[in-house]
Amino acid sequence: MNEKSRGHLDPDRMAASVVDARELTVEEREHLEACAECSRQRERLLSSLGALSRDAAGFTPGGPKRVVLPSEAYPRPMARLMSWSMGFAGAAALVVLAGVYLLARIVTGPVQEADMSRLAMEAHQDKALLAEVQKLEDDPLPEPYAGIIPEPAGVPDDEFFDFLIPPDAGPKGGKT
Repeated sequence: MNEKSRGHLDPDRMAASVVDARELTVEEREHLEACAECSRQRERLLSSLGALSRDAAGFTPGGPKRVVLPSEAYPRPMARLMSWSMGFAGAAALVVLAGVYLLARIVTGPVQEADMSRLAMEAHQDKALLAEVQKLEDDPLPEPYAGIIPEPAGVPDDEFFDFLIPPDAGPKGGKT
């Protein structure tokens, strides 16, 4: 139900005129100025919204503190001294840390060269260990046992099984 269907502004357009009159079309604004009933209805809406606003303000608790904006802030005499002393303390801490770092670099310099030679020796030992591991991967059987164990490609024969289980060793009380 708009203005044209019954001759007056509908409630949505009336609310729009309260929020921002610029939202109305030129025809709607002219009608609102010319029509006494629509003007009264708009004034009643504004009046009830104002009453609602006053009621809400009456039921809203007050804040415990007064808000002080930065431009209204009162100057504190110790603030300048505190900011200066904190800056000095930060700079002093930075100088101490830099001194400790440089001192540690000076003291540990020759030790690092000794560490390099120790690391080179450990690397040589590691290479020897890896060579031994690779040799065991290729042939895991120690040299003394190589003569009594047949080649892996060979098929065990009766002589080998006789070596493992002698023919005279049978179950106790049984026949072989």
